[in-house]
This record gives sequence, structure tokens and C-alpha cells, in this order.
Amino acid sequence: MTLVRTVEQTRMGIAVLLVSDIGWGVLPLYWRTLSSMNAISVLAYRLVPRWRPWSRC
Repeated sequence: MTLVRTVEQTRMGIAVLLVSDIGWGVLPLYWRTLSSMNAISVLAYRLVPRWRPWSRC
């Protein structure tokens, strides 16, 4: 491995670390906002926009 590749991999690792840490930090806020909704509403908001009978994908 060359030094340039090692530096690029280190930068990528730091970026992945920061994104995952930010995600874990924001996740409790997401759960707190969902706690006021009932389970059927959450399922409806997640399933209905993805169900498009006119789309073949």
C-alpha cells in the first residue's frame, strides 16, 4: 500500500466515524418525535408513499 492510499483510507474512516456518531446522536431525537404517534400512523407514513401501483420498480 502506498502512503497516499493510506491517507485516503484514513480520511474515509474518519468521515465514516463522524457520520455514524452524528447518526447515533440524532437517533434519540427521532425516537422522541415518534413517541407521540401511534404505530399505525408510523406504518402508514412508511408504507403508503412507497406503494405506487403505477410504478414497476
